[in-house]
Amino acid sequence: MPKVYCKEDLAKEVQDLLGLSPTRLQTRASKDYKVVTAIVNSITEALHRGERVRISGFGTFRAETVPARNRQCGYFYTPGNKHPHQEIRNVPSKTRIRFYPAKDLKRLVNEGVSE
Repeated sequence: MPKVYCKEDLAKEVQDLLGLSPTRLQTRASKDYKVVTAIVNSITEALHRGERVRISGFGTFRAETVPARNRQCGYFYTPGNKHPHQEIRNVPSKTRIRFYPAKDLKRLVNEGVSE
């Protein structure tokens, strides 16, 4: 199973890339973790307001509303009936978050990142 890259890992990576104090323990109270959390919260709030979030070279986040619909949910066989009955369920509307990766990100993921 591949490793999950979480906020703590991202904060540590930012800390290393910017040459910040490596002796400081990486905790949820550290400034680096708070910066990553603030960025995630800003993206979340913008999506909640219905705005697109475009990060150059990375991609675009967009919130889309999926309308309510009826969904056929399984078949119920009744003996002697050529057409089985289907259960219809109402699915409420919801907001879906979509991510569209930038061309640069796709290329770097496919080719590998060179340092």
